[in-house]
Amino acid sequence: MSLVKDHEVGSGVNIEDIYDGVPAAGDDSGCVKLGEGVTANVYKIQHKKTGTEYALKVIKLMRVTDPEKREMLLREIPVLKTLDHPGIIKIVEVFRMMNTIYIVMELCSGGELFDYALDQPASKFSEQRAQSLAKKMLGSLRYIHSKNIAHRDLKLENFIMTSKDADAGIKLIDFGFSRQYLEANSSTGELVGTPYYIAPEVLAQKYAGSSSDMWSFGVVIFMLVTGEPPFWGDTNAQIMDDVKAKAAKPKEMRKQLESELASVPVSKQCSDFIMQCLVPNPRKRLNSENALKHEWIKSTKQFPAQAFKSRPIGIPKALANLKEFKDRSSLQRSAMMAVAFGASQQSLDDLNAAFLEMDINGDGKISLSEFTTGMKAQGMTKKEEIEAAFEAIDQDGTGAIEYSEFIAAAMSEQELHSADQLEAAFYRLDMDSSGSISKEELKELLGGKFDDGTIQQVLDAADLDNDGEISLAEFKTALSGAGGFEVDESSTGSSRTVRRASWVSEKPVWAVVWSNGAWRLKEVTQSAPLDDGNDHC
Repeated sequence: MSLVKDHEVGSGVNIEDIYDGVPAAGDDSGCVKLGEGVTANVYKIQHKKTGTEYALKVIKLMRVTDPEKREMLLREIPVLKTLDHPGIIKIVEVFRMMNTIYIVMELCSGGELFDYALDQPASKFSEQRAQSLAKKMLGSLRYIHSKNIAHRDLKLENFIMTSKDADAGIKLIDFGFSRQYLEANSSTGELVGTPYYIAPEVLAQKYAGSSSDMWSFGVVIFMLVTGEPPFWGDTNAQIMDDVKAKAAKPKEMRKQLESELASVPVSKQCSDFIMQCLVPNPRKRLNSENALKHEWIKSTKQFPAQAFKSRPIGIPKALANLKEFKDRSSLQRSAMMAVAFGASQQSLDDLNAAFLEMDINGDGKISLSEFTTGMKAQGMTKKEEIEAAFEAIDQDGTGAIEYSEFIAAAMSEQELHSADQLEAAFYRLDMDSSGSISKEELKELLGGKFDDGTIQQVLDAADLDNDGEISLAEFKTALSGAGGFEVDESSTGSSRTVRRASWVSEKPVWAVVWSNGAWRLKEVTQSAPLDDGNDHC
């Protein structure tokens, strides 16, 4: 399911009502600017309810007079909406105005990989650190390539660090040039990319699929370990001429680049990995799937049986939460998806690590086999229990656990105890911003796993006033059982059910009461309970 809310022109939803720090038209004084470009600026903003910080990309369409370039900018939105991977920047919400587009994205505070590299001694990384980064970046590439998406502008500047910590994660950004491709018909006829990284076949305008990404990736890794690009020139034209000239003599190019790598020095495995990426013939070039199996990438990878023995302290709890997820209601699961979707990058560090550990083959999703390996390592040995947990976490019924599904299941249920988080979750599940969750939205949220009757039961369980939709108050009531009160149901002579609540905390809940000839919602707390004489549930 996609929880990205895309507000069209004239929707009536204003970004300023939801986030603080949004620049006014023509005036960004007082805003925190993170980056600036010809067509777009990036700012730090904050969700008014949850306090979560995000990055806001503001695209000024008036600055883009070329229709093709405008289309290229707009291409990023639909591409990012389809992607769900810890190594790819996440788009949260889109607001479209007449001449401006606002894209709300997760905030990564570590800066570009380019700047991170410049901060290293001699502007290069140790081979061990480069390998660690390469493995993470390859996971992102393998994921998009498996979806027939080529990035087409891979470079150091388009990888961003999640924080400034030594063990920070890394994410792929800027999908403006990206395009879906078919291996049988991969030619695009466009010259796209950045000169140092452009593959020779792209310069010839013959091919721009996933193989071209792998050439660019080879350049990226070469620069990480040497601190210098493999191709040179004083101008863009000279750099591209150098690429073409060297690619025309592959044996000489390999000999020269291997010599440069040996002088660093790096291992033969590292040199071989880079040179298999920098093969001029795209059909003979290493692809992202096989790159993850290369000796250099796998040389320090832990075996599956050991992968769950050494981890940050938060990971065991996350994996324990996976076992319990199957016991939550369908609405609770959807709510956890919404909470996970809007969570800050910093709060997800341990959960990201757990996901990447369980994703043994690095394809960006968790199969039943991988899930079984991970859960057995945590002491869950019964096949039927493992399969039941897997089926519950796989909310869209695709047969694999996607990243957001995993995060939702691994998060603590305590996340649903915050009124602000509940409201933010409701806002995200209310896809059309109508103020209520409809049956159609539940169908979208719950995917193809449930039939119409089951979805109606989910709706009926929360729809206390029988209006066919779930309001915010009803949503809070349906989920407040997670700590607010315990319910003892007994039937009455009325058409509704009397729900007697014994309090286990002071958290407020909402009750449906019969008052003045109509069913009404009333907020109830332990200190302000129902009036037995006047409030008829």
